[in-house]
Amino acid sequence: GAGGLGGFISKLLGAKFGFAQGGYTGPGPKFQPAGVVHAGEYVFPATAVRRLGVGMLRGLHRFASGAHLPATPRLAYAEGGMVDLPRNIGALDARQQRMGGTTVVMHISTPDAASFRRASGQVAADMAAAIDRGRRRL
Repeated sequence: GAGGLGGFISKLLGAKFGFAQGGYTGPGPKFQPAGVVHAGEYVFPATAVRRLGVGMLRGLHRFASGAHLPATPRLAYAEGGMVDLPRNIGALDARQQRMGGTTVVMHISTPDAASFRRASGQVAADMAAAIDRGRRRL
């Protein structure tokens, strides 16, 4: 049936272009389909992607896939490395821009990588909420 054909096409395209590995779909309108979500996957809405930044999400994805985070940042931003927050996050007012921006430091301790993988979605949600709270207080 149509579901079988759609599944075949999805598998064919996913194998060719690497969609099954995850990643950013690229820009587009809110209701434009940009890929297939498989069972057990988690999708961030575009507003969260803009708020957190594609680089941070790529870094989280790399870590969840087994990459190690060094004590000091060594990966380039384009490779998912950690970077300082940009000086201008969203619509900041002139007063906050004169103050030089905001720095957020998070220390996350887990007994092992598997524990972090299980908690990574909640960590990202908590981080986004904390950043939002901080931005509202400016």
